[in-house]
Amino acid sequence: MTPSTRMIDQEGILASCATVCGSGRTDSQGLVGERRISRSVLNLPPSSRRPARNGVMIVGIAAVATMLLVCSVDFGRSSSSDSPAVVAGDFAKIVFGHVNDSLQAPVLGAGVTVTTKYDSTVRKSLITTTDNFGFYTVTFAAFDWYVNDIIQVDVAYDSLSAVNSTVANSGPAQAVDVQFVEIISEFSSALMVTLSTIVLIVAVVRNLRRDPS
Repeated sequence: MTPSTRMIDQEGILASCATVCGSGRTDSQGLVGERRISRSVLNLPPSSRRPARNGVMIVGIAAVATMLLVCSVDFGRSSSSDSPAVVAGDFAKIVFGHVNDSLQAPVLGAGVTVTTKYDSTVRKSLITTTDNFGFYTVTFAAFDWYVNDIIQVDVAYDSLSAVNSTVANSGPAQAVDVQFVEIISEFSSALMVTLSTIVLIVAVVRNLRRDPS
């Protein structure tokens, strides 16, 4: 070995060699100014940094796998929460309301059918009638309804019909009122006759005042 070549110890400290590097000058620490001697040329053992690099790679892969697992769990939860019917009712649910005509008068004796359904699938239907105040109420047993089900109320009176619906919430009771577009109740009919009579009388009085003869 020529004097221009420095030895490299076993701890991996690199020396420089003017002959190998193609440069005749080295710094005070023995480092080559322009090139470094590769480990393959000097037959050095593999770098001690490789296990550390492998460890970092393993940690990175584990982190990515953990993130993918968490994302898949969150996606499953969000998909379940977006489902129209996700929670079965574990207690009875009361559905009640009033049936009125177009003048907000109560319709008594009307047939009421209350149905819980998911899309076109009917879960349960209950039938009742309105009382003297146009009020109705039915009670669905547990698991006859689901949160986010459709609660549909169909009302029939003689040849007339009306319908209203809502989405089932998680509460034990829910109101669904129904209104006809027609005048149905006897009270409304009597009221309309009275109002018509009053309007007619007022019109006659005005005409008499305009024509004193």
